[in-house]
Amino acid sequence: MVKLVLLMLGKKNTLNRIRNRFKIVDIILGTLMLLTGVFLLTLKQNFEFYMVTKIVLMLVAIPLGVIGIKRGKVALSLSSIIIFAYIYVVAETRSAKFKRSHMVIEYDESISAIEQGKIIFNALCVECHGQDGKKSLFNAPDLTSSKLSESEKRKVITNGKKVMPKYKNDLHEEEIEKLLKYVQTLN
Repeated sequence: MVKLVLLMLGKKNTLNRIRNRFKIVDIILGTLMLLTGVFLLTLKQNFEFYMVTKIVLMLVAIPLGVIGIKRGKVALSLSSIIIFAYIYVVAETRSAKFKRSHMVIEYDESISAIEQGKIIFNALCVECHGQDGKKSLFNAPDLTSSKLSESEKRKVITNGKKVMPKYKNDLHEEEIEKLLKYVQTLN
């Protein structure tokens, strides 16, 4: 953004000094963004369209921005920023069309709330916490020895924490309650 502003203001000398000073940092950050995206994509067993969209757009946006700044082309650089903004919204909504909807997790209403919570757990939590709640992918805490109160657990499920995603836009309040009831049985 700073480089784009300098380019738009015609401050080419300042822009060139910054480009030269941060060239290695730019290369490292661009590479890390791409590698992180590819790594996270490989962790998922279900490839979702929005994730592939993010990676492809990142592969376009980074070189576009680099070429735009290097050649002094405002339109290319601005296009790169717009693509990055789009990528951010895609990541937040988990949809290439910006339509975030509640997850559809199917279960029979005749089974208990705890069994329904187990189905939700298996759909959302097993990958990092494991079937028994003890797995530790990305330093996920062992749910069987958690010292968090029920309200603290609800807050973590709702708002996320560190690497754990927030589920307030994915699960209805009653689904969060069912998930909590099941997680309590892991202790």
